[in-house]
Amino acid sequence: MRRILVIANILALTVSAIASEDTLYLDRCQIVNHPTDLSLPSMLLTHFQLPEVIAGKEVLLAEITIRLGIRNLQQDSLLELRLSPLLSSPPEGDCDYGDIEAITDSLGAGVWTCRFDSAAYFQVDITEFMRAVAQRERDNFGLVGTLDLLGEANVILPENLAEAIQNDARVRVIFK
Repeated sequence: MRRILVIANILALTVSAIASEDTLYLDRCQIVNHPTDLSLPSMLLTHFQLPEVIAGKEVLLAEITIRLGIRNLQQDSLLELRLSPLLSSPPEGDCDYGDIEAITDSLGAGVWTCRFDSAAYFQVDITEFMRAVAQRERDNFGLVGTLDLLGEANVILPENLAEAIQNDARVRVIFK
């Protein structure tokens, strides 16, 4: 057992010697709900700046962590958060549901499915998206998330939850 711990520590030191890690924070978070059709899921519009230190580097891992304070669902419910890149800059200020749909890439950047618990904690792998942004193969206009309560009605997020999500969300990037 001791030998395994020593080997694990050596591997961790080796990875840290050849790779760097940075934590990014959201500079924009907005919840957009359809004004009349409650069967459509809430959209979570997010954006973070990519620091120059990561530009042009090889991204080994990138993940965004988001916690949603959703309550009163059945404990065995499955929640899915699907993130998709935006194709252009969203309008400043309040966005319209149709505006966001029109500029959302149909190819997803990442998806996370979990059983509901009181934290509704999502950790979504967005490595491929971040690689493309770091290599300047695509622009970073942000990500839009849709939350789906699988097999049941959609989850409608209150729009005033956006500030708490923005303050709590983190993007972890490991690069070399």
